[in-house]
Amino acid sequence: FNTAKNIIESSKQAEKSVLLHSPPEVKGILLDLLMFDPSGIWDNLSSDDDVKRLAMIAILKTIQGQREYNEVMARIDKSGDASNHLIKKNARRLFEALNLSEDQQEKFEKRIFSKVAPVKAPVQLDPAGACKACGIA
Repeated sequence: FNTAKNIIESSKQAEKSVLLHSPPEVKGILLDLLMFDPSGIWDNLSSDDDVKRLAMIAILKTIQGQREYNEVMARIDKSGDASNHLIKKNARRLFEALNLSEDQQEKFEKRIFSKVAPVKAPVQLDPAGACKACGIA
């Protein structure tokens, strides 16, 4: 719970957010941690209080383009090691955890896949408008 709250607090710092500058390994591990719930505690939260969901969305907003998206999805596990054959499975798992449909996932991916992170330019929150396009921003 504290991890999720810290992610949300960091995201409020906009361009100074540590997540915005974190590598895919970190984002993948954090997403895995947020989706792992052996206690069932997250199932008892109302949608208004779903801190974990807000933390996952905050991480998605930091993804700069298709390459980073694929790197993050490949690294959703407790070690952050890349497993390229799990990209689609991990992406679906994430969007299901966010209670988003396949259509919303497709909208997000269409936007993010059309974006290439610019070289020598500052990173931005939701640079492709992918979160907004799929209705989670």
